[in-house]
Amino acid sequence: MMSVKGTAASVPTPLEELRESPFNRRRAWGDLEELAASFKELGVLQPLLARPVDDGKGRAGRLELVFGHRRYRAARMAGLESVPVNVREMTDEQVIEAQAIENLQRANVHPLDEAETYEQLLKIGRTVDQIADRVGKSKAYVYGRLKLLTLGKDIRKAFLEDTLSSTAAFQLARLPVSVQAEAWKELQRWRRADGEVTARSVQDVVERSFLLRLADAPFDRADASLVPKAGSCKDCPKRTGNQKELFADVKSPDLCTDTACFREKRAAHTKRQLAVLGEKGATILEGKTAQKALSYSAPYVKLDEPCWEDPKHRNYGALLKGAELPLVVAVDQAGDLVRLAPKDAAAKALRAAGLKGARATGSSMSADEKKRREAGKRKRLVTMALLEQLVARAEAATPKGFWKMLAEVLVPLLGHDAKVEILVRRGLGERAPSWKSNPEKPLLSAIGGMTEEMARGFVVEAAASNGAFAFGPWAGAELGRGLTRAAAFYKVDVAAIRTKALAAAKSAKNTKKDKRKVGMR
Repeated sequence: MMSVKGTAASVPTPLEELRESPFNRRRAWGDLEELAASFKELGVLQPLLARPVDDGKGRAGRLELVFGHRRYRAARMAGLESVPVNVREMTDEQVIEAQAIENLQRANVHPLDEAETYEQLLKIGRTVDQIADRVGKSKAYVYGRLKLLTLGKDIRKAFLEDTLSSTAAFQLARLPVSVQAEAWKELQRWRRADGEVTARSVQDVVERSFLLRLADAPFDRADASLVPKAGSCKDCPKRTGNQKELFADVKSPDLCTDTACFREKRAAHTKRQLAVLGEKGATILEGKTAQKALSYSAPYVKLDEPCWEDPKHRNYGALLKGAELPLVVAVDQAGDLVRLAPKDAAAKALRAAGLKGARATGSSMSADEKKRREAGKRKRLVTMALLEQLVARAEAATPKGFWKMLAEVLVPLLGHDAKVEILVRRGLGERAPSWKSNPEKPLLSAIGGMTEEMARGFVVEAAASNGAFAFGPWAGAELGRGLTRAAAFYKVDVAAIRTKALAAAKSAKNTKKDKRKVGMR
C-alpha cells in the first residue's frame, strides 16, 4: 500500500494557487456545465487532493492537483474563487500510481487511455505482473493494451473516433508498425457506409494477407545470416509462437506477422539462388523478359507444371530428369524462381524417352484442355448475354412468383450457419431429421408453401443474414453489414431491440435458475 503524509482536514484554497498535474493522462472531461451549475448552487462538497510543489524557482507555495481535475475545471467555469483541498506530501511516483489506479476505475475508460496508464506505471518501475495483479487483469490483457500504443497515427485517430472497435484495433496493433500502414490502406476498401471498419473486415484482411505461413517460405527459416538484422525466423519476436500473450487466439505458432521482413528474406534468398545458378551457366530472365517467358504462349514449359501428354500427368521436371537441357530460370512478380525448359528441346527429350504425344512447338496444352477452355469462353458469352436479358426484364416489371424465385436463388448462396439459424428462428428444423447437416433442402421446401409476401420477407431475412452469424471470440460486437443496412432502410430501432432482447434473455435465465432452486428443495 502507498503511504503518504498529509493534513487531516480540507482547507479552502484559492483556485489561483492550484495547478493541474502534468502526470494526468485524462483526455475526455465530459459535460462540465451541469457540474458547474451544481457548484454555483451548493458549492464543492467533495475536497480535491493536492500536493505542495515549488514554483519552478525553488520556492514553495504552489499546490499541484492529484485528484479532482474535473471538479477544478467546473469550479472555474462556475466562477468560484476557492475550493476545499486536502494537502498531502507525495512523490512523483506516488502521484503517478495513485492517478493511474484512479483513472482505471472510471467508467468507459478508452483503451488507449488505459494503455498509456499502464505505460506510466512501467516507467516508474512497475512490472507487467505487478500491474496485472493491481488492476485485477491477466498479463495477456495488460500486454494487449500496451500493444495498442504501437498504432499508427491514422489508425489511432479512427480508434479514438469510434470508427474502429477495440477488437479491430488490437488485431492491427499486433502487426509490426511498418506493416500497419499497408494493412490500413487495404482496409479502406472495406469501410462501411458510416465510415466504420469492422472487426470482421480487419480479421479477414489480416489473416488473408498479413499472417504468412512460414512453412510456405521458400527460404531456410533457421538461417540467421540470410538477413542478419532480422536473424532466424525461429527466434523472431514477430513469429506468433514467440508472442503467446498477444496471439493466444491463433492456433498456429508458425506464422510471420512482418510481411516486409518476409519479402526481404525471400528477395535475399532469390539473390543467393541466382548467384549459384549464374555460376552454373543458367540463363536468368528478369523483369518484362521474365513475364513474357512465363506467359501462356511463351516458347518455354514450366518444369513444375503437369505434362498433359503424359497419361499420368506428371510434371515436366520429373519427366525430363536426367535430360541434358539448357537451364533457364525466370524471376516471377512475387520474386520466386521458376525453372523453365525450351519447348522444342523438352518435346524432343520427351519423345526420346518414349512419350509419343509430345509436340515440338506450340502450346503445351492437350487437345482436351483446349476444348475445355473454348467451352469456358462460350459459357461466359452465354452467361453475360443471359444476365443482360434478366436484368432488363427485372427492371421492367415484377411478375407473379418473383419473390419465391429470388428466395430459391438466395438459399444456396447462404453460408451453412445462416441456413441453420434461419431454420431455427422459423421453427422449421424439426420437419427434417438431418436438417443440421443439410439445411438447404428444408428451406427450399418451405419456400414452396409461402405466399409472395412471406417470400419477400424471407428474401430480406436471407440477404440481411449473410455474414451475420459470426459469434466467435474475435468476431467483435458489431452486427452484420446486411442487418444494419436493412435496419436503417426499414427504420428499425436497433438500440431498443438490443435492450429488449438482452432483457428477455436475462429474465429467461433467472426464471430457469428459480425453477432449478425449487426442484432442489
